Parts: sequence; structure tokens; C-alpha cells
Amino acid sequence: MNILFARRGYSPSGGAERYLARLVKGLREKEINTTLLTDGAWPAEQWPGDRRIPLEAHSPTAFATAVEKEKSKHPDSLLFSFERIPCADVFRAGDGVHTAYLNRQAAEGNPLATWFRGIRRHHRETCALEEQLFTQNDHLHVICNSQMVANELHTFFNFPKSRTTTIYNGFTPKPWDRHKQEAARNSVRQRLGIPADAPVILFVGSGWKRKGAGSLVTAFRQISSRDAHLVLVGKGRLKQSLPPRVHLTGPVTAPRDYYLAADLFALPTLYDPFSNACLEAATYGLPVITTDGNGFAEPIHNFPGSGEVIPNPRHPASWTKTLNQWLSNPPNPDALHPLVAAHTMNLNVTRTVELLTQLVAERITDISIGTATDPS
Repeated sequence: MNILFARRGYSPSGGAERYLARLVKGLREKEINTTLLTDGAWPAEQWPGDRRIPLEAHSPTAFATAVEKEKSKHPDSLLFSFERIPCADVFRAGDGVHTAYLNRQAAEGNPLATWFRGIRRHHRETCALEEQLFTQNDHLHVICNSQMVANELHTFFNFPKSRTTTIYNGFTPKPWDRHKQEAARNSVRQRLGIPADAPVILFVGSGWKRKGAGSLVTAFRQISSRDAHLVLVGKGRLKQSLPPRVHLTGPVTAPRDYYLAADLFALPTLYDPFSNACLEAATYGLPVITTDGNGFAEPIHNFPGSGEVIPNPRHPASWTKTLNQWLSNPPNPDALHPLVAAHTMNLNVTRTVELLTQLVAERITDISIGTATDPS
């Protein structure tokens, strides 16, 4: 049995790329063959599976069409897609539900911005592909990285919950010793001019408007602590001047040292199916403050003491109050251990391989039954 993976584009630091590499390794141990359908951006030497088939496609719709054509040449294979491709057998909704994201943006009450989003080709194409994928595919199984996403599928498309499986993202850092951890913490603080004992709030992410960097800076202006610092890691723009003790680092290839240098992680995101940055922060011992528009709110609810969920991502007063509380009452670092143990990469891959093995077995059974009953 063969699994076709559909992934458009390639990033050497991309989470989907790392996830796929680990998943393919797990499937190989089950003696399941893997083939990658991509648009040519994925280097051949970076694909750890059995085959790689580049497709000519320059848009999401063109890629979906090319994948469907290629799939017809492999009738016995299972198509696992990371893109919104209507003919997929399995879809990993790692980016969430685009329709739900646009709905949250519209709820912010800017009719002109909503109108502009509605006429943009990217949004129209993505929503059209979602509509086909979730309403015209009776055999599709969706892997969600949070229950929030599974609920959105049901709300917006009446997609059966019986055909969704929630598998949370996983993260397992490389081992480090205490001396290196302390050295990394001191190095970052010295580089940014932050005293060794000053509390540090960290934000990591790109797309600052969606992730709420501006709201966080506004909230930081009003916090009680006069020695606290805010560090913003990633690519983005702010429509306001920076108050004292706010540091912009720009994009970084390895944010680990910034996690080690901080004391609290904050992400006022409007929409995130499950923020990997939040999980990484928790793994490095940081309590996480985020919103109910983030699937990571579910682990926070499941493991008390690991952080706090604020319902309104754009209400700076709520963020100021919550940041003050966490800065004045540092939590017990041990409170994060159960959350981290429940969200390792090994658990994520194991559960995904188990599901795919089950779906492959069902496909083989269906093919066998179909062959047995074929009158020809």
C-alpha cells in the first residue's frame, strides 16, 4: 500500500516539512510506501520517502487540479493532503478553517476591510476549495490539531464529527544542560540590554496583525512593573511608536534562546488552530497567556497552572490585568511538566501513524471486497 502526500511549496525551517519527515519515518517502520506530490519547490534530496513527483502548478487551484490528475494514476493509494484538495482521502487541517478565520476577522467590525478580503483571489480560491473539500467528499477523514478546528468544521460545513480525529501538535526539543541554558539566557539579555533579574514577556510569531502584537504593546504600556521588558521575535510591523523596554529582534532561525531568556509568553492571536510557538514556550518552562481563538487554549484548560486564556484578543485592559497578575505571582515551573509530557512529537507521530495504518487497512479491505464482487 502506498500513501500519496500532497504538499505545495517548501521551507527548510517549516513545521509541516519537519512533521512530514518524522511521519514518513514512522510509516516506513510499518512497511508503508510514501510518495510526495509537490509543485517542484521541494528539493528532491530533502524528501525522505520513496518517491517524489513534481507537478506544474502556480496557484492553489492549479495544484489541486494537478494532484487530482496524478491521483487517478494511483487508484490503490491513499491521498494525504496538507492542502485543500477536494479529492483527498485524508486532510490535515494544520492551518485551521479559512472560513472560520475570515468570520473572526469580520466580527471585528470593519466593513471596508471585510469587503477587500472578500474580493481577494487568495481568499476566494481558498474558501471555494474548502467548500468542495468539506461538502462534496463523502470519504474524507480530517486530522485536526485542536477540537476548536473540529467544531468549526461542523459549524461551517456540517462536517460529521465521526470523520474527524483530533491529534494535537507535538514538540520535543533537543537536550540541553543547565549550564548552557543559563548561558543562553544571559547572552540574550546582555545583547538586548535587559538586566539579569528583570521579568521578560516574550512574543514569537509572524503576521503581527493577526497575532495581536500591537494589542500586546498597548497592554504593556500600562503594566504595573516598571522593570519588565517585552521582546517581540518575528517579522511584522507596528502602527505605533515603541514604549521603553520593548525590543524587536526581527526574524530568527532558532528562537530557543529567547524562550530560555524569558519568564512569560504572550500571544493575543485572533486565530490560530494550534500555536506551535505556545507549545514551544511551555516546553521551555514559560507559562502561556493566549486567547480562545487559539487551539492551544485547550491544553491550558486541561492543565491548570500552565497559563491563562483571555476571551477577547483585542482588549488591552484585559491583557494588562492578566500580565500584572502573572508577573507579580510567578508560577511553579513544575506545573508545566504534565502539559509538555502530553504533547511530544513522538506522541503526535505515533497517533498519526496509528490512524493512517487503520485507514490504509480499511482501504485494502474495500478494494478486496470490490474486487470480489466485480462481475467482470
